[in-house]
Amino acid sequence: GAATGDLSKRSKKQVNKPNLNRAACVHKRMWSDFIMDLLLFLNNYGCEVTPGSNASVFDFNGNGIFDQSDFLQLLSNQPPPYQWPRLK
Repeated sequence: GAATGDLSKRSKKQVNKPNLNRAACVHKRMWSDFIMDLLLFLNNYGCEVTPGSNASVFDFNGNGIFDQSDFLQLLSNQPPPYQWPRLK
């Protein structure tokens, strides 16, 4: 109800205010997540998918095996490179 509406209004206000430090932290978090996902995938590469495991989300084609097409799909989801602010 009202509490949900108030929360969404606050969230929109916070999103509209740019903060370079926050953007850098979010970007680093995205890369760290990607690297951890990549390590988890490589650990399971060539194996059958165990339903409900943390790695099961990486079976993008749904064939039950972590294979080359899943690996390429994971690589295509990597975050963009960080753009450092220009010094004046």
